[in-house]
Amino acid sequence: VRVDVGQVRFTSNDGREEERYFLNVADFGLGGEVVREVTERRMQRKASSYVRCLLTTMARYRNKRVRIRVDGETLPDGEYLIGAVANGKIFGKGMKVAPDARLDDGLFDAVLVRGFRFLEFCRHGWKLMNGSHVTHPKVSVVKGRRIEAWAEEGEEVLLELDGDQLGRLPATFEIVPANLLIKGVPPTDADLTLGSERQDRGLAARGAASAEHPKRSFPSGGYFFMASAGSLTRTVRPSASLTM
Repeated sequence: VRVDVGQVRFTSNDGREEERYFLNVADFGLGGEVVREVTERRMQRKASSYVRCLLTTMARYRNKRVRIRVDGETLPDGEYLIGAVANGKIFGKGMKVAPDARLDDGLFDAVLVRGFRFLEFCRHGWKLMNGSHVTHPKVSVVKGRRIEAWAEEGEEVLLELDGDQLGRLPATFEIVPANLLIKGVPPTDADLTLGSERQDRGLAARGAASAEHPKRSFPSGGYFFMASAGSLTRTVRPSASLTM
């Protein structure tokens, strides 16, 4: 089966314009802050549970004013907690952020969470685990092939790609349809949970693309598959390699 890949152009942490590819979920806002917190704690050899870092980050996080455009249509301005550009369904510690996303439909599911405060997040955040958060009035899901996001002046909105905090907005996300050829079968629930834990440890997508580990199994959203680093490189573009 051939699955889609996400391409993103963004501002790196050191201010340069970069282009990367991702397979599962790119996330701006709270997710970028959480991944940075996890990374910093690991560098300091401190406890770095994703859920623990999520709660401590959320307690001090302030919603960001962001402008978003999907396939040329500008969405209403607002303060956002989470902006997840999803190709797959699951990220973080097994959170089903985009329950209806598919890896092979040629579309992103942009999951946009507006204006949650800490206590409100504590009341409803558990819904991310089963995907029922999408029915909340402050959550919207928009499908599209091209998604652009800008922070309002004075705002810094961090971006993470498949578990790596690499930069910040502005960013442009584009779907590269039917680009990655894989062999596999639909995963069990246990496979998906295992995949999210591997991503939390930074072993999922990075391990598959690493020359040191030429083959690795990893679940992402809808399939459990084997992929080699060489095939990942060749199937994106003749002149570009896939960095995840």
